[in-house]
Amino acid sequence: MKNKVIPPDYTIVSFDVSALFTSIPTDKALKCIQQRLQDDDTLQNRTPMSTATICKLLEFCLDNTFFVYNSNFYRQCHGAAMGSPISPIVANLYMEMFENEALANINTDLAPLWWYRYVDDTNTAIRKDKVKEFHDYINSRDSCIQFTMEQPEADGSIPFLDTKVTPLIDGKVKTTVYRKPTHTDLYLQWNSNHALNAKLSVPRSLFNRAENVCTNQEDRKKEFEHISHVLQQNGFPTWARSRSSTIKSTKDKQRTINQEHSNSKCFIVIPYIEGTSERIRNTLQKRGIQTYFKSSNTLRDILVKPKDKNKKENMKDVIYQIDCATTGCNAYYIGETSRPLRERFEEHKKKDQSAIRQHISESKHKPPELSSLSVKVIDKEQHVDKRRLLEAMYINVNNPPLNANVGKYEIPPIYGDILRVSGQFNVHT
Repeated sequence: MKNKVIPPDYTIVSFDVSALFTSIPTDKALKCIQQRLQDDDTLQNRTPMSTATICKLLEFCLDNTFFVYNSNFYRQCHGAAMGSPISPIVANLYMEMFENEALANINTDLAPLWWYRYVDDTNTAIRKDKVKEFHDYINSRDSCIQFTMEQPEADGSIPFLDTKVTPLIDGKVKTTVYRKPTHTDLYLQWNSNHALNAKLSVPRSLFNRAENVCTNQEDRKKEFEHISHVLQQNGFPTWARSRSSTIKSTKDKQRTINQEHSNSKCFIVIPYIEGTSERIRNTLQKRGIQTYFKSSNTLRDILVKPKDKNKKENMKDVIYQIDCATTGCNAYYIGETSRPLRERFEEHKKKDQSAIRQHISESKHKPPELSSLSVKVIDKEQHVDKRRLLEAMYINVNNPPLNANVGKYEIPPIYGDILRVSGQFNVHT
């Protein structure tokens, strides 16, 4: 839009699709996607599956969306599921078909000067006296796809994503960074438990956005000053708030990434523990192994629980801890299972070779009950090898009295020391 010129009788308007994902008619979307696949001459180079097979699998995914509410199971009958990885692709393909047909069949005097869309947000330039007529037209094209309209402000400006588009007196367009009124200017805190490159990505991305979005030098300078102030509020030191020390051109950044990948034999992803993870990365890099960090123990993991809580006895793929039910006894056992926890717990109570049963028999202590606090789920992992490795980590760190062995995997002593220092695998009995 930077190079666009708006005639005096035109205005900029934003049309947004209401509830895009759940409004997509899946039957029409399937026909649209089937046609796109049939028209793709390169499809056979990317997959051995036929168009019919792909569409059948896609139909199965779209028509089998279930959720639980108040212990009752429901099936979503219309639209694509929120949170499904295929929903954005299906919605975008359908919207491409919708807008191509709508704009191809529109009257010349009603046609927009431009139509830009990102997912469900659009930015459009239309004749001032045709705005309502155009709005009615696009809402009449498909009963499932309905648009809301946002009018420009007094100066003719209108937001589009994180950009504010403003027409000037000469008809040219000025763009600046846009923030919603509810924006808090809170970013990754400098003193948070993240790697240095993750923290520096905050000023780098903010400065890059200002450089690319702001077409006016004065607006760009004002945005740089705002960014520096915001970074200071988020605890960034002076050197990290300097654009020259943090910004990196896209080409240089890509060149560095390509060089790292070309020199690497493979890569691994490890949890970030300040001071320890960097030393591991430096050691692995010398051996041609690229290392990436991931955050662990985040507020999202702790606070956000979008699904109904599963009952403990029905949980699968877990690492569990069973404590002796007798007060004052510190004996406990750590294990893992892919089956429902109730099945594994019954085995512990009935099998003669079970460490739990032997302890109860020898000490005459009270046996634990599955519904009590004596049985805890301490971790979850669906992948069998990762789950068994987690079990070995918990056993290595805590050395539970009732475990006769170290689990399916033996943790080398040096890693055991690192795990104990991190504190992540400590359990409280």
